[in-house]
Amino acid sequence: MKARWSKTRKRWQVNVSAHGKRKSFYSSIPGRKGEQEVYRNALAWTNDADHVVCRTVNEAFAEWLKDLQSYTRKDNWRPIESLFRYHVLPLIGSVKLEGLCDYDLTRVLREAYSPTIDKNQKPLAKKTIQNLKSNLMQFVAFCHDRKWTTYIPYHVVLPRDMPDSPGKKVLSIEEIKILLNTDTTIYRGKVVFDNLIYAYRLQLFTGLRPGEVLGLEWKDIHFAESYLEIHRAINIDGEITSGKNKNAQRVVPLSRLAKDALMAQRQISTTTESVFGESKEKRYYDSFKRYCKANQITPISLYELRHTFITNVQNLPTGVLKSIVGHSVNMDTYKTYVHKRRGDGITNGKMLDEINEQLLNEQLPSEG
Repeated sequence: MKARWSKTRKRWQVNVSAHGKRKSFYSSIPGRKGEQEVYRNALAWTNDADHVVCRTVNEAFAEWLKDLQSYTRKDNWRPIESLFRYHVLPLIGSVKLEGLCDYDLTRVLREAYSPTIDKNQKPLAKKTIQNLKSNLMQFVAFCHDRKWTTYIPYHVVLPRDMPDSPGKKVLSIEEIKILLNTDTTIYRGKVVFDNLIYAYRLQLFTGLRPGEVLGLEWKDIHFAESYLEIHRAINIDGEITSGKNKNAQRVVPLSRLAKDALMAQRQISTTTESVFGESKEKRYYDSFKRYCKANQITPISLYELRHTFITNVQNLPTGVLKSIVGHSVNMDTYKTYVHKRRGDGITNGKMLDEINEQLLNEQLPSEG
């Protein structure tokens, strides 16, 4: 790239090429100042040309996904990748970004709600479609920031009359009693002790998330003060994380039934660190599914054990309930008032005992 002064046209000229394109830059300013100007403009153009330029939704999504993967965890970007792979790219992946419009995004949402192209595709739940719309807005913003499109969503409409997601399943009182009184499952055709029975029971009486149960260590359990601490969780990929969100790290009071489950687990535990000795969430899920089938319990997910707990203790003071399940505890507040909240373990544990007694219609055995 060399600038030349044309005596006949009285201007500087430099010719450059990048990614198969050629462009000439000119300056009528004589001397070194004009030469520097054409070099500066040419360099700016070639630097801009070196940036990735995406022309279709497919190409742009590949770049957006790489960007997401660079700063967020797998369990955050994977649901987005799945939604786009099955519900966005097959429909508008070939659409050029310069022609992208509200109709395209609305069409994606309608097809997700009521599939017409792929009859084998199941309709998405209302909440998932709302998440899909949010992801689409983020995707367009990403493209707009990189100047791949001038399109700004104005009227992207959710499908009308979307029914609310079906209510979460919870265990009945009879099924809770089965869970409390039966510790066997069927494995390979034989009735055997279920090694994770106390994990199910703990989750039922604390409302912990599945990954939080697997992440528990014995140093987190405080029997005398009737509380446990949540400092970590294990996600579906077996990775140790700080929890689902900023509210996840918290202090959870222990009822007598919850302590009974932990004490029984202590008797059979083969590790000095992990409470349940299991690091794979899928194995935990499969084990609980097998237990439900073996004992004629409604097939529910482990997350619905958490919902069962919330349903059973919904009459607790709002602030207490939210702090127990990790829905509203600010992380800074947790660190600031952790000693005060630890002192609430026995009080809140007794409140849970009273609820459990009423729920199961039986007097719990006294502590010895």
